[in-house]
Amino acid sequence: MKTSRTALLRGPGHRRGSALIIVLLVVLVLTIVGIGVAFFSSTEDRTSGNAKMSRVGFYAAEAGLRLGESVVTGFAQGNNGSVGMLLNGTPANTYLPPGGGRPAYILVLNGVTYKDVVLTQTLGDANQRPMYSLYVRNNQEDVAGGDNGDTDFKINLIAVGQMVLVDSGGNPVRDANGQPTVGITKVLEEQLDANPSGSAAATQKGANAGGTGGGAK
Repeated sequence: MKTSRTALLRGPGHRRGSALIIVLLVVLVLTIVGIGVAFFSSTEDRTSGNAKMSRVGFYAAEAGLRLGESVVTGFAQGNNGSVGMLLNGTPANTYLPPGGGRPAYILVLNGVTYKDVVLTQTLGDANQRPMYSLYVRNNQEDVAGGDNGDTDFKINLIAVGQMVLVDSGGNPVRDANGQPTVGITKVLEEQLDANPSGSAAATQKGANAGGTGGGAK
């Protein structure tokens, strides 16, 4: 009895070849699914980490802003509302806030420089702390005062908040350029009324809600 060519192709060897192809396809699909799951898990972890750094930066800026209101208001009340002497600094202590406008200068009062102030609050990790810096600049509407003067008894207070890596002593870990290793930056700005005839109340002028950093360096 003759065996047809079709029957030979459909013999045990053909079935083994088909099974091998199916197994390879299944392995390929499972590999693609595994890579996709790993990618989305990694993306979710990065997103969660960025959200944490963003919240920490905002709370640090908020804490700095509240302290800045107190010390600048007290200074203004003790100097008949004059705050122009705070509007000075070196290029190294000058800050250009997001959105443009006048330059801002690091706040220095009573021998205290409010730059890279690390808070004592921990973030669940001994190597991470909130940190803020405070700057002041003349308000844009005070044309006569310019960048370094004040003629309308108003001054803008800027708080820059960040999450920072710290060493065992609680000091910021700095890179080769002397800059702290920080996460996402949040910037808050308020205008203080230092007029001695009224109250030195603070009103929020604006905030950089998105921050200026993209993640920890």
